[in-house]
Amino acid sequence: MKGADERTPLARKGGGGGMDRTTGMWIAGCAVVMCVDLNFALVTSFLPQEAESRGVSGTWVGAIVGSLSAGNVLAAPIAARFVDRYGAGLVLQLALLMYSIQLILMIIPSRQDTAAGFIATCLPLRVMQGASSSFAEVSATVLVIRAVPIHHIARAIGWLEGARALGQLLGPVVGGGLYQVCYGAGRVG
Repeated sequence: MKGADERTPLARKGGGGGMDRTTGMWIAGCAVVMCVDLNFALVTSFLPQEAESRGVSGTWVGAIVGSLSAGNVLAAPIAARFVDRYGAGLVLQLALLMYSIQLILMIIPSRQDTAAGFIATCLPLRVMQGASSSFAEVSATVLVIRAVPIHHIARAIGWLEGARALGQLLGPVVGGGLYQVCYGAGRVG
């Protein structure tokens, strides 16, 4: 129908003053996905050295690094179902809480002196990291898509994917720099 409002329901609500709700949601969604991908990419610059210093084989190092993707694959369909059932905002909040807890718990592998201890603590934490990133990224993507006008959905998805890539690009650089600066003060996990 000509002249019909072709925006999603959230985009039609509008807001008062300052940045409009659509732009704010778009920026917030991009920030979430960038930070989530930056966080999981941080350790890729030093995790292999930390694991190998404890006698972890290259195969297990690959399994630990790849386990994040296993968590993503397993959790993404569940995340979508939770977003449909409980709402994207609540799922995003819970995902970021779970992500924060996992990040704090990553100190545990750095305190392990044996290969078995490192694998037993790091592997499930990386799976948890992958799962929580799926929940965060699915819910943030849904929030952005619901906020933008229909004719800007492709642009919004493009920006979200660019933000993910930026996080993956910056993660190893930031992680390597932090590892280099902090390693003298103690192990970083």
